[in-house]
Amino acid sequence: MPHDDHDHRAREGARIDRLRMLAELARIFAATTNDYERLMHTVVEETGRLMDAYCVLGLVSEDGAWWDVAAEFAPNPETLATIVALMGSRRMSRDEGGFAPTVIRTRQPLIMHHPLPASWTAELRPELAHLLEHIGFRSVVCVPLQVRGAILGTLTLLRQGAAMAPFAQGDVDLLLVLADLVAMTIANARLLSAVQSELAEHKRTREVLERTEEKLRQSQKMEAVGRLAGGVAHDFNNILSVVLSYSDFLLDELRPGEPMREEVEQIRLAGKRAADLTRQLLAFSRQQILSPRVLNLNTIVSGIDRMLRRLLREDIDLRTMLSPDLHPCFV
Repeated sequence: MPHDDHDHRAREGARIDRLRMLAELARIFAATTNDYERLMHTVVEETGRLMDAYCVLGLVSEDGAWWDVAAEFAPNPETLATIVALMGSRRMSRDEGGFAPTVIRTRQPLIMHHPLPASWTAELRPELAHLLEHIGFRSVVCVPLQVRGAILGTLTLLRQGAAMAPFAQGDVDLLLVLADLVAMTIANARLLSAVQSELAEHKRTREVLERTEEKLRQSQKMEAVGRLAGGVAHDFNNILSVVLSYSDFLLDELRPGEPMREEVEQIRLAGKRAADLTRQLLAFSRQQILSPRVLNLNTIVSGIDRMLRRLLREDIDLRTMLSPDLHPCFV
């Protein structure tokens, strides 16, 4: 009985240690969920150190046809450098021979030891078979990463050298629990990444909407200004009609050469310019269609020159420079 109690306490202690270890790994993985790349490297590093083995995390492509290395770790950096140098392509078809493709197809864990069966060696890529021989392959275990019936990838661990203990069934059981934790963490990280992308897209959409609303507000302001300008132009046009009418009456009464005739002509010319301005205001307010015409700018400047000379003080010298070869313009 004392011996049985001792064994029971030992098993219970091992179970508690295992739960503590898994809880700590869950905490470490959760801390990197918001950084997908860092999460991949954290998984292989923590698992590799825990199992004292080379660890590679491979993910299945969206179409399910390929397996790609996402991250890898080895306690000995030289081992990792050798594997990277000898493996070549890090992508494998799910239909070819190998540890990860087999686990992806069967969705069952795989454990194998040196020497591999000849049937297995024959199906491996030549570079993979050469790698296993070169590094002194001792034992390998590969487990699937699955979430709600979907396989995300595999977690593969490899030990090398005759001095290393081969993997046991207890290691497989532990890795299966760890694989469930890793798969759930990866699924959560992908979901978080998708949510962040959607939020970023919503933010961009909101910013575009806000800019559009600001343009609409500016457009409404301009429309209000246009309506105001149209109202002012109508009132001003009524006043100008009186000015132009009386200037026409005066010109009919004044004979050419009379002193007042030139002043009245300037009044009429200024009234016509003001009428042109009201037409532009009405066009701005969209209450009247613009009617462009051909103008001689020299004529317009000369008319303004005569008007300004009557308004400016004597101490102001006004000089007008006209171009003799200026072409007419259509405005």
